[in-house]
Amino acid sequence: MRINLPTLILALISMLLLTSCAENQPTQCLNPAAHVYGFFGGLWHGLIIPFNFIGTLFWDDVAIYAPSNNGVWYALGFTGGAGGLGKAYKMLGAAIEELGKMGEDDIDARKEEEEAKKAKP
Repeated sequence: MRINLPTLILALISMLLLTSCAENQPTQCLNPAAHVYGFFGGLWHGLIIPFNFIGTLFWDDVAIYAPSNNGVWYALGFTGGAGGLGKAYKMLGAAIEELGKMGEDDIDARKEEEEAKKAKP
């Protein structure tokens, strides 16, 4: 699939114009005594991102990214969790594909055994 340059530029300009009109909500003051998420909190939130996304579609109080975090370490964990989830899906897909191939090999081996038995009088 080939995308020509004018179409790409038009899409980028449209995206910038539409997102620049988004409403900006003022941030509520966070309670300093509340829990602050660090690296492992970010890692967990990155791993459960698909469920959080579905939750954000139905409830206003569900967030994907914790506002009360410690900065770089939370972001690093979040990125690792989200990236690790993609890697886990890729590994799971490869394992399922390999199991499918193993099943095909077993079926072929059984057919060969049955044919060998039929060939012997």
